Amino acid sequence: TTLGRLGRYAEAAGHFGQALVLYRELRDRGNEASVVDNLGVALHQQGRLTEAEQHHELGAALYREVGCRYGEAHALTHLGASVHAGGRYQLAADCHRQALALYETEGHPAGQAEALNGLGDALAALGHPGPARIEYERALALASEVTERRQQARAHNSLGYVHLATGDTRPAREHWEQADRKSVV
Repeated sequence: TTLGRLGRYAEAAGHFGQALVLYRELRDRGNEASVVDNLGVALHQQGRLTEAEQHHELGAALYREVGCRYGEAHALTHLGASVHAGGRYQLAADCHRQALALYETEGHPAGQAEALNGLGDALAALGHPGPARIEYERALALASEVTERRQQARAHNSLGYVHLATGDTRPAREHWEQADRKSVV
């Protein structure tokens, strides 16, 4: 949301809370799912990770209830990011794998790239740079295919760190330069 992009997460959370009341009154489960998940994002940005996780889990369940696989995948990707931030890397990897499977079913390469980047982050945090590199490379290929610059930049940046961790500084520098060129302002 615009407020989130401006860093006004508490204000965004307040607006999402108001929208949630309205969608629940209307019994609009699809929009309720979206608002619950977005509220989770705002809570995550405020460092309220437990609450964020609860909202992402509920958002995924609501999306599942209404049969929206894309939304469920999106909520699972957000859940993966929140549990990762809380240091639960194996659970983060599991969330991203579930999201990836849903995005693949839906034929959504940009979502697949996001889930693969998240999976790579979790694998790297678990101390598995080789498998992390594979996921980042897959993410980069998919993101490049659909010109998803944010995920391209994220994959290049992460590949830089994986190369640095294995002592290979030249490709690390090259990936970071690519990440700079792909960064979205």
